[in-house]
Amino acid sequence: MKILIVEDDVLMADMLAKRIERFSFNNFNVTGMATSVDKAIAEIEREKPDLALLDIELENDNEGGINIAKKINADYKIPFIYITGLPDEVGFVKAKHTLPFGFLKKPYDEASLQRVMELATLWHEKQMYPIVQNQEQNPLVFKPDEEDDIWLKTENNKYEKIVLADILWVKAFDHYIMVQLLNRKYPLTYKSKFSTFYEDYLANSPYFVQTQRSYVINKKYVDAIVDNKIKIGDKLIPIGQTFRSKVFKILGIR
Repeated sequence: MKILIVEDDVLMADMLAKRIERFSFNNFNVTGMATSVDKAIAEIEREKPDLALLDIELENDNEGGINIAKKINADYKIPFIYITGLPDEVGFVKAKHTLPFGFLKKPYDEASLQRVMELATLWHEKQMYPIVQNQEQNPLVFKPDEEDDIWLKTENNKYEKIVLADILWVKAFDHYIMVQLLNRKYPLTYKSKFSTFYEDYLANSPYFVQTQRSYVINKKYVDAIVDNKIKIGDKLIPIGQTFRSKVFKILGIR
């Protein structure tokens, strides 16, 4: 997710960016920072962020963040979260009519920031990857004669074959799983329990390893490990502390 931070305190903006990018549950990339309305709009035009964090009061403009929000609602249609040091009865009353995605009161704690960013992640993924509504609770069946394939049942009695060797990564997503395949731009999304999919179809393979409670990767496609995250193509996948030793062992790293 590309994030824009609009904050007139540059040090605070930089600290916020570092905290956000350290969260392990998703790939956040702060692609822009702005201290005024004009600079914020220019950043939105240039970077096209997926989410904006807006301070309400900016550089001699008591409603700068609100004015940006109005412009976003009119022209850009991206979610935004207010961050403000104003008293609740002032800041919230001013901001609520612009329909923000969230509202963080300064000084915000780590847990509050993480929760609102996690919700933003789910919202973003549901917009990016429309969920296939399956007709059955468990749409996954093995191909009878080849255990290296899976048939996924979608709508209208259609079956789609997935070759296990082509899976780059699998992510738990609410009550669904997201399956990213080789040579496919976006992951497929199906209704299934993550634990069931992993244990029944991937756990016995020497190529798949769970890196976190919500991620499984195919070691054949690992390009690098960067800041305790596995890089597969453009995707950075977090390595949970309890999974680290097993991941490194399977990758052959000592």
